[in-house]
Amino acid sequence: MRIDLGDATNTVEVTVVGEVDFGTVPWLEAELAPVAARAETLRIRLAGVTFFDAAGAGALVHCTRVCRARDARVVLVAPAAPVRRILDVTGLSPILDIES
Repeated sequence: MRIDLGDATNTVEVTVVGEVDFGTVPWLEAELAPVAARAETLRIRLAGVTFFDAAGAGALVHCTRVCRARDARVVLVAPAAPVRRILDVTGLSPILDIES
């Protein structure tokens, strides 16, 4: 998994590439935590994700909760098919802000 951070004013875009699973989620969470604590809008680009499991969904939900608790916004941008599948199966798609 690779994570690229881009920062513009109060919006931060994070690009996630590769596999997001039980083994890589701790790294993802460690990268997202400081960004989620400060950004007004956090855009997580997921088009390059090749594998995604429930642990990844949990990380996105946790990040969203942290941001919403301080009235910030999380947008999942262009989720790849593996991400979409898990979000749909778990029923998370309707409650997360997803931008195609």
